[in-house]
Amino acid sequence: MKRYAKYSLLIYCLLLVGFFILNGCRKKPAEQKPPESTVKKELTQQEKAILYDPEAVVCELKEAKIDSLNLEISNLPYFARRPQRENKNVYHGKLTIEQTDFFVILPTDNNREFALINSQTKKRAMWWGADELGSRHKINGKFYEFAVIGNKQKFVARPYRGDLGIFRAGAGDRDIQTAEFTGSLDSKDSAVAVGQLKDEWKPAKECLIPVGDYRPNLLYMMYDNLRICLSNNYHSDLQGKDMGERKKVYGITVRKDEPFVFDFSNKPAIVFDQPKKDQNRFQVGSEIKFAAVLIDPNMDMMIRGLDDTAVMVKVEYKDSEGNKGNISSFTKMKSLDPNVVITRADGEVVAKGVMPFG
Repeated sequence: MKRYAKYSLLIYCLLLVGFFILNGCRKKPAEQKPPESTVKKELTQQEKAILYDPEAVVCELKEAKIDSLNLEISNLPYFARRPQRENKNVYHGKLTIEQTDFFVILPTDNNREFALINSQTKKRAMWWGADELGSRHKINGKFYEFAVIGNKQKFVARPYRGDLGIFRAGAGDRDIQTAEFTGSLDSKDSAVAVGQLKDEWKPAKECLIPVGDYRPNLLYMMYDNLRICLSNNYHSDLQGKDMGERKKVYGITVRKDEPFVFDFSNKPAIVFDQPKKDQNRFQVGSEIKFAAVLIDPNMDMMIRGLDDTAVMVKVEYKDSEGNKGNISSFTKMKSLDPNVVITRADGEVVAKGVMPFG
């Protein structure tokens, strides 16, 4: 009997040990990961430097429907109007920079764009590039740069601490009384407005901007009554290379100790965007569309328009089908569209007429 009890106890102990071993080796259920937007990522050294800058202005970001923020939709960039149509959220926050209150909004689907809206005037900067997160805005006389920390948990503005250089309009050797500009420039990682930005955006003869290598984003140069509209060239260049086949040219080199004088000293050239370079055969009687682009080949810059600021003309508004719309007419500066003549190799004129800009 004692022997039977002894063996029974031994078997029970072995079973008990086996239960604990099996139970301990049982596979744990997979943990469900929280949404990525709620995960607090480890800050990079660059993010820490921005966040803990003694002059940084930081605001917490929240998520909400754009309609709930009581903003004037027409004053917002495209990325903020898109969520309204698609019933999606945006990130938003409030902060004070240089004693001015701002409202900031950011999209939920990328880290490249933002909008900084003056809380009092309800307006935002409208120059090309102003909605890029890498842009530098001049606020009450001081340049600021911006960053998003973590998974859009915080938005940070801090003063730009680099050197400044002079961007200046020049006349070259031409007999010109007034040389001014307004618009914006962009670099590989930033964008900046040029002109007078104190009270309102006005032309300037020169201005201080962060040093760097730039190209025109959208730039207007005024020489007396002539206004020239410029941008980077997104058509083919003089060698026939498309944008994806060539390096970007940042020919406006602004340095601390040497002003960059923009004076149109390079000789312009014409490239044909249409027909395409590989399109050289046509059927008899077919219509061929020619589209020419006026460029500065050295700076890979496009001349988008030439206007006479002293002459205003009335333009009749028509829709895409040629019918008059609700707006019967409007006035604008006279465009100095060039006359173009197309000839055969032997000089015979095939076609001629005005080729408008745009």
